[in-house]
Amino acid sequence: MTRLTCLRTARAAGQYAASRPERVDAHIAERDHMIESTTQGRPDALVGSRPASSPTKHTTVVFVDDERVVLQAIAHATRPWHDVWDIHFVESGGDAIELFDRLHVDVLVTDSDLVGVSAGELLAEVRRRSPQTARVVTSRPGDRESVLQVIGAAHQYLAKPVDVEAMADVIEHIRSATGQELRDPVRTLIGQVDRLPSPPALFQRLTAMMATDDWTIDGIAIEIAQDVALTGEILKLANSSFFGTTERVTSISRAISLVGADLIRFVVLGKKLFQSGNSVETWLNLEGLERRSNNRAHGARALAVRDKAPSELCAASYLAGMVAEIGLLVMARVPDISASIAQPLNGGIYPGAERAIFGGDRFEVGCRLLQLWGFGNDVVDAIARLGSDDVRLADGLPWYLFAAGRLVVDQGFDPRDLVAGVEAGPAVDEALDLLRGDAEGVAVSAA
Repeated sequence: MTRLTCLRTARAAGQYAASRPERVDAHIAERDHMIESTTQGRPDALVGSRPASSPTKHTTVVFVDDERVVLQAIAHATRPWHDVWDIHFVESGGDAIELFDRLHVDVLVTDSDLVGVSAGELLAEVRRRSPQTARVVTSRPGDRESVLQVIGAAHQYLAKPVDVEAMADVIEHIRSATGQELRDPVRTLIGQVDRLPSPPALFQRLTAMMATDDWTIDGIAIEIAQDVALTGEILKLANSSFFGTTERVTSISRAISLVGADLIRFVVLGKKLFQSGNSVETWLNLEGLERRSNNRAHGARALAVRDKAPSELCAASYLAGMVAEIGLLVMARVPDISASIAQPLNGGIYPGAERAIFGGDRFEVGCRLLQLWGFGNDVVDAIARLGSDDVRLADGLPWYLFAAGRLVVDQGFDPRDLVAGVEAGPAVDEALDLLRGDAEGVAVSAA
């Protein structure tokens, strides 16, 4: 069966779910026969069939939905991935919890609206029992109430009807993240900590809204307007010289139109990300981390604007700068690290020392977390390069991150001065030439 046929099967089954015609009942009967032959007499643990000769699986995926026809559709649609996934299907949150007693689960994909044990209760219990499991929630467009109940406990969201290819991309993205060569103690932390950071709630709400086809700027404005401080931050950004407006922007809707919804979402992420110090060791200077992240974000975006990069790359540069050092939020959850040893990390980046102390540097650890959150490969790959010398030789996003760190974070340049056409332009040109000169020196020495 081709992936296109699988996708059509999934969509057809979903369309027939309400009426449950005879053809769907036939699908269910076929699925039940498959289950009986693969679950060793346990009909409530719906395990997808797989060839007897298939190799050992590297990723265990559990799907939870109380609509049997949906599980049947997923069972058919995911057949192309049975050689790399160990797939299990359960019809209730309670059965899913029992499954976690006997399985190591890499990815949980659950519907947001479950009967009995709710999706929120399931996710909370999975986070307690198996915090290393990536938690993905599916929901119908407009099902705002169910989504709000799981915000904070989920890593990623998918809209129903689920695009099987998109879902596979999410799972494969998470699967690739598990291969990163992190060592203890941070590897154990990621595997056992009961509160691995989740994206801020407002960021998740905006992301969920923008994943639908009917989102509006006014809807986003209503969400943001509930936070007075954030509203002020966005209006300040919209009125800055970055956006070249000659009129005073006083409406949050106008600010979103001017700045762009994606960039607004990333501003929300940065503003909220560093506000909670729960479970963080006292050695971490959260205010300093937030300041560096903001400076790198604005600097990276300014360099992209200077290069006349597409608006998507400018927004990605801001986002990547904001989360470049997010790995510190995970590392600061490692207990029993001497403050005298860890505190210098607030004032400088020492990848070698970080790997020796934590088992991974801030960029490696951060990339693992960002992959769990579903960030794009362009952002993750650019951040990963910050821990290596060859970032000096890069172009595009990795270069913007590196140069912004050197010029804005280390040397104190104003991000506005990085944009061409201002008085400080020659000084910026000279500083950038020096960085490029360093890069050429690295290239020569490597040769």
